[in-house]
Amino acid sequence: MRRIPQTLALAAIAASVVGLSACSGGSAGGSAQSINVYLAQIPWSDELESLVPEFEAKTGIDVNLTVLGDTQLAQQYQVMFNSGSAEADVSMVMSSVEFPRYVDSGWLADISDDVTGAADWDWEDFSEPARRSVTDGEGAVRAVPLVSEHFILMYRKDLLEQAGIAVPTTFAELEEAAAKLNDPAAGVYGYATRANGSAGVPGAASFVFGSGGDWTDSSGEASLDSDATVEGISVYGRLLHDSGAPGALNMGWSEAVALFNQGKVAFLGEADTLFPNVLDPEASRVADNVGFAAFPAGPAGHRVASYTPWSLSIPQSSKKADLGWQFIEWATSAEMGKTMLAAGQPVTRESAWADPEASAAFPADVAALVRGDSGIDYVGYASPQVVNISKSRDIVGTVLATAISGGDVESAARSADEELAALIESEKE
Repeated sequence: MRRIPQTLALAAIAASVVGLSACSGGSAGGSAQSINVYLAQIPWSDELESLVPEFEAKTGIDVNLTVLGDTQLAQQYQVMFNSGSAEADVSMVMSSVEFPRYVDSGWLADISDDVTGAADWDWEDFSEPARRSVTDGEGAVRAVPLVSEHFILMYRKDLLEQAGIAVPTTFAELEEAAAKLNDPAAGVYGYATRANGSAGVPGAASFVFGSGGDWTDSSGEASLDSDATVEGISVYGRLLHDSGAPGALNMGWSEAVALFNQGKVAFLGEADTLFPNVLDPEASRVADNVGFAAFPAGPAGHRVASYTPWSLSIPQSSKKADLGWQFIEWATSAEMGKTMLAAGQPVTRESAWADPEASAAFPADVAALVRGDSGIDYVGYASPQVVNISKSRDIVGTVLATAISGGDVESAARSADEELAALIESEKE
């Protein structure tokens, strides 16, 4: 394995773009038995990097590995994919944000035959929401999901016990419990989650889904002003307005978690992957008193936001798709899934979660929630399912801000619905 320094990687990309017209085949870098793999700088990549020599020894394929921060990675993809450069043979993509745009631009190869043709590899072993998240509107698989996040409810066991309050199982119970435990004079607030503009969309999604709403309807048209969606946003807004800490509109997930760790929050609605943050005794004053439960159900039941942040794909421009698939098949195998899960990476393979030894790195309550032991319907996304997810989240964020501020949610939703409808219409052109 050869890890390419970022400066050299960027230079190679630039060179491949400049000399693209002169290339007559083969990847832009490396020999016939080498591949260029681009990964985001996330914990999963750190774990995989140490194992790549095993792949090289097994297959005889040399791996040129480039690891970049997610923003820089997206910028480089923009350059490479737009130019048709064959520099990348395997690319990690942010499937929860960039995937629709990459598919719409024709940048990701269709790997449907690969995933369904590898019987021993078992595509069906990946969770259904994760598989759906990397499948385009025509049913073609464009990537393999790596890790998943599910919204859950984290809570202070000591506060609930002292007040004689049961763990909330419905939105109404959560609002009531948060209000009872909200004590600004003592510096304790009822509920916290991400709420900073577009970043608040995942924090509000489970309230919307549980109310029977969605950002778009079954036809893909904007539905921000539907009764169910407005109700879900209203519940989210009331919790933060009535029982949230001051400055909720400035909170991302890190600020919400920090507040919880300081002992200033009774209930935290956040992604299950953040459990290490709240259980770390060096970072959290309440680490010994944290409980985990299913995100409460709304009128439509336990419909909870989940999403696949990252996946592995093969660029349409790669000249070594067969070798790239060999790498993906190895990196996402059932055996690798158990290895990654045991290392604390929330993989998307159900067989790994079903293995007690592999899932031992996770709290039993969290593992049970991921497995769906409580019959939770994980939706498979949190943001509007449109091409320009970032723009759509900005639009939704205006409604969320109005709800948190105690404003007219229905009016804000109508205005935002018109904006989202216009965005969706522009993407059809």
